[in-house]
Amino acid sequence: MPPIIGTAFLPHPPIIIPAIGKGEEILAHKTLKGIEQIASIISDLEIDTIVVLTPHGTTNQQPVTVNGGQPLSGNLGTFGHAEVELHYQNNLELVQVLVSALQNEGFYLEKTIMPLDHGAVVPLFFIGQQPAVNIYNIRLIHMAVNSIDYNEVFCMGKIMGAVLHSHALKVLILASGDLSHRLKETGPYGYHPAGPVFDQKVAESFKNNRLDDLSSIPGDLMQLAGQCGLGPFIMATGMMNHLEIETTLFSYEAPFGVGYLCGMAVVKAQLVHPAVWLATEAVKHWLTKKVKLDINRALKAEKSLQKSEFWMEARQRQAGVFVSLHHEGILRGCIGTIQATTGCIGEEIIMNAIQSATSDPRFSPLSLEELEGLEVKVDVLGDMELVTDDMELNVQKYGIMVESGYKRGVLLPALEGINSVEQQLSIVLEKAGILQGESYVLKRFIVSRYQ
Repeated sequence: MPPIIGTAFLPHPPIIIPAIGKGEEILAHKTLKGIEQIASIISDLEIDTIVVLTPHGTTNQQPVTVNGGQPLSGNLGTFGHAEVELHYQNNLELVQVLVSALQNEGFYLEKTIMPLDHGAVVPLFFIGQQPAVNIYNIRLIHMAVNSIDYNEVFCMGKIMGAVLHSHALKVLILASGDLSHRLKETGPYGYHPAGPVFDQKVAESFKNNRLDDLSSIPGDLMQLAGQCGLGPFIMATGMMNHLEIETTLFSYEAPFGVGYLCGMAVVKAQLVHPAVWLATEAVKHWLTKKVKLDINRALKAEKSLQKSEFWMEARQRQAGVFVSLHHEGILRGCIGTIQATTGCIGEEIIMNAIQSATSDPRFSPLSLEELEGLEVKVDVLGDMELVTDDMELNVQKYGIMVESGYKRGVLLPALEGINSVEQQLSIVLEKAGILQGESYVLKRFIVSRYQ
């Protein structure tokens, strides 16, 4: 299963919490049932991190803000019930990676300390009620989505989705939001005809498995409807843009004049990234024909990939590349280069894919029978940076290289089972054959991971 498991789309009315509703919550019985169904599904998933997207949470003017606090805490004191309180550990390492990735693409993600708002607390309260959910084993990323520039929000979501996809974590996105607040004269903002129309369009996008339609809802309709959920919903859609999903609408109702929708988008399958496709084709071509794959012929044959941004970069830029091959979850080969040895990234992928399949001294060559069930991972390396202090390292973000004379060892970032800088250093020094007390040069690098 891909790192992004899916997205839960949930409302956040405090009144549905029994201590606050005092019996009135039963009026939202469809919503309670929908949340219970989704929470039950979540309880069966193995989740490392929940990324919470909420339209509330901060009063600053930044379009998107991420919580930099540790731990993350919040309660419903503003609704008279401070005893409804939650505490989570913040995945600060991943937060910093997201901030950096967005900055590299020209987007500013402000990091600030803020309490968990009711947009986070209410849905997380119900998820935490599931007996199988151990909140102490799940870390959180808490983001406030205030922007009404939904194209910007979608683009930021795409960038963050690519980052989440490159990490060895199981991530659930929680998009918190209420729909129109203008569905009844007795509601908080009265009635407007745009309200029901807006809510119907959102509900239909779930029924028809077309979440991309959310971005095409007319701007005046969004504004007149008086909604707060579209920002988180569209950002979540951007995060899943590279994945094939299946949506389910569990419930919709508006008992208090505000639209409450409970939906879920579950990842069905991962669309193959061009880097993974190229490496896989290189292995197949070699094993079946004993001939190196020609990148130009491959591109002509696979026309659907010709407009990919990655293809353009892969033909024009040089970089070191590692290709890892697994069969039924077991490593069968991993060969790479720390700097470019061919004319472009595409050629580097082809060369190292073949080497991984045939020349890793730790394993026998890959067989034709193993093509079925073959799992391919491609890491494109960034520039090497000299490290003078171990505090500059992060096992999730940075790979490392050590050198001492002719001895050299390399270790990629975000590897399963490596949880500390000390462990990472110990392994890479052993790989290099560098003895304790022997001096060495330490460098770090980031990777773009495709799998």
